[in-house]
Amino acid sequence: MTEKAPLDPVAARNRRSIAIALSLFAFVAIVFVVTMVRLQGHALNKPF
Repeated sequence: MTEKAPLDPVAARNRRSIAIALSLFAFVAIVFVVTMVRLQGHALNKPF
């Protein structure tokens, strides 16, 4: 196995920003899905 290179601050910052972006995207996706499910439940109760 090769030895680990010393921690590069730029790489650490890139990984951190990717993690923040993914968690933000996951949060938005969860809110979107919950909103769509609730709106769909209301729409199914109303006759068109």
